[in-house]
Amino acid sequence: YALACWRARDRLLLVLVFLLISSPFLQNSTSGSIIISITFLSALLSIIYTFNLEKATFWIYVSLAVLAFICGVSAQYNLIFNWSESLLLINRIVYIIFISLAILVIGKRIFSIQKVGSDTIQGGICIYLLIGILWAFFYDLFFVLDNDSFSGAIHSQPNNSLNLFIYYSFTTLTTLGYGDIVPQNYKGMMFSNIEAIIGQMYSAIVLARLVGLYTAEEMSKTDD
Repeated sequence: YALACWRARDRLLLVLVFLLISSPFLQNSTSGSIIISITFLSALLSIIYTFNLEKATFWIYVSLAVLAFICGVSAQYNLIFNWSESLLLINRIVYIIFISLAILVIGKRIFSIQKVGSDTIQGGICIYLLIGILWAFFYDLFFVLDNDSFSGAIHSQPNNSLNLFIYYSFTTLTTLGYGDIVPQNYKGMMFSNIEAIIGQMYSAIVLARLVGLYTAEEMSKTDD
């Protein structure tokens, strides 16, 4: 089972990298937007597989993931009149729950491993990317609830807010801070500060520690 979980995490890493690279080229077309939504669904399914759930619970989680996908697509294309905002809120909340659980589960397994290998480092990278995407969903949730919660470039493409918040989230996580999107209320300001702190501490402490342990183990193998 442990090997299957790591393979699921490998797939998750590939899905996340594909999502970040491809979304700028796919977002402006209908088929591209659907591909992005399917990619998010694939990420959710990869996340679910790492949870070690009983069969009945597993299918409940899968059903919730599919529900989030349907709600997101329905809201994006306004398939149910006057329900778009409610469906979008359901989509964002389900994603936030799933990604938060994934970070906790993968993090717990990473720190319980005695020997650090390349799979462990991949898991650490998955967590870093998931943190950026999780915060993007937080920002987009704030924006759905209050369109004045952020100013700047986000208002140029309000129907594409999630992709812009993914950009803003990773800009904040890496502490680049271009300033083209600016939080306008306390929730957005504090979440931006917290994300920047997490980004610095995680890369400086957790990832650096994993890479250091992995390098030390590889050097000890060479010496032997």
